[in-house]
Amino acid sequence: MSDYRAEASVGSDGFVSVLVVSYDRTVGDETREVSYRMEYASMDAVTVSRPPVVRPRGERDGPRRGGGRARVRFDDR
Repeated sequence: MSDYRAEASVGSDGFVSVLVVSYDRTVGDETREVSYRMEYASMDAVTVSRPPVVRPRGERDGPRRGGGRARVRFDDR
């Protein structure tokens, strides 16, 4: 891999709206440019309901299972 490039469009709030990554990959005598682009075309406000497996804020988490843990915050309105 050579000539690695990454470009991002970052808003004043830190939100990355566009990410472009590219690099050259050589196999034998052949070199190809590989590129990936991720872009948010639009962002709207989304309201989600608390899934039954997520306890309300303030309740204990219970025993840990597995090697990892993710935290999800829901609006309690």
